[in-house]
Order: sequence, then C-alpha cells, then structure tokens
Amino acid sequence: MADELAGIVQPKPTPYQKKPYQPSKAQTKEHIVNIAAISALGIHYNLHTDKNEVFSTSLYKIDHILQERREVELYDIEEDETKD
Repeated sequence: MADELAGIVQPKPTPYQKKPYQPSKAQTKEHIVNIAAISALGIHYNLHTDKNEVFSTSLYKIDHILQERREVELYDIEEDETKD
C-alpha cells in the first residue's frame, strides 16, 4: 500500500517459460549412458519377459568399454582425415 501511495508501480511477474532441451557440446560428442538402479519389484517384473537379459557389471568395466569405443572412433576419424 505504501508503494501505491508513493506512486511506485511494481511490474507484474512474467510466467515461467520452459526452455527446450539442448544438449551441451560435450554430450553430443560423448556416448550418453543412463545408468539407474532398479528395485527388486522391477527386476522381478522384467524377468518374465523373454527379450530382457539380466546381468551385473561394474562401473570399471563400463568405463573401459566406453574408452575402447572412443579410441576406435578417434582412430576412424584420423584414418578418414588422412585419406582426404
């Protein structure tokens, strides 16, 4: 009320507008891996489907496989550049 008496007009807040998702440059160049923990109920439910495969691994093995893939991609890129 004091603002109204002083003649100060507060601007109305604008509603929030969600920005569209844009992956960062690092995400577009790297392999994106989504790792999640699944509850016992989820595992039990997915075991009943023949197309699903149940396994366990370590983060070390996943990192090692991803590193090998990066090296192969870099080798292919370098090979393509030398052909040109």
